Amino acid sequence: MDTPSRCWLTFLSSRNNS
Repeated sequence: MDTPSRCWLTFLSSRNNS
């Protein structure tokens, strides 16, 4: 399981990319 930070970064990256 990835660290919460990684999930958060992925979430932000996804929104930014969208």
